[in-house]
Amino acid sequence: MSAIAPLAQFRAVAYAARDSSEQQRAASIEDQLRNCRRRADDQGWAIVREFADRAISGADSSRPQYREMLSAAECGEFDVLLVDDLSRLARDQVESERAIRRLEFLGIRIVAIADGYDSQSKLATRKIQRAVKGLVNEMRLDELREQVHRGLTGQAIKGYWCGGRVYGYALRPILDPARLDPYGQPERIGTKL
Repeated sequence: MSAIAPLAQFRAVAYAARDSSEQQRAASIEDQLRNCRRRADDQGWAIVREFADRAISGADSSRPQYREMLSAAECGEFDVLLVDDLSRLARDQVESERAIRRLEFLGIRIVAIADGYDSQSKLATRKIQRAVKGLVNEMRLDELREQVHRGLTGQAIKGYWCGGRVYGYALRPILDPARLDPYGQPERIGTKL
């Protein structure tokens, strides 16, 4: 009978990502990593590295830290991948499934803390869970895309600037004195050229 390695010998990495959405706080990355660290501590795993992509959509599979994490997996640098939830890994269902299957093939355990996903759970259960979660994540991305386009259309109808580089124009903020930003200043509701 072979001896089982103690849990403390498992090498874990944490991966965190924050969308470029204004609805997320910059502290979101640290919050995700804190949850990953807590789970690693609870399990007795040593976090050997942390990866974090800031302000890059989960739909983008070319995220630098995401690619680096996958490369580290290929090199056998860790045994467990911790993510706060599966949407941090990828918001595209196909990319998420591709990454999870590759990581599992390499023998890496994947734990999504908020989702309760663990790649070592029963095969049927985990496949159903990640398929449903992957579909929900991808649908959320579609919803966000529609909301952004709706918001940009509304700003354009009002004659406000909607972004992009501007040459030969000065930007003039449109402020709402009835609403205050977190610093107590009138809230910016748009910009005119």
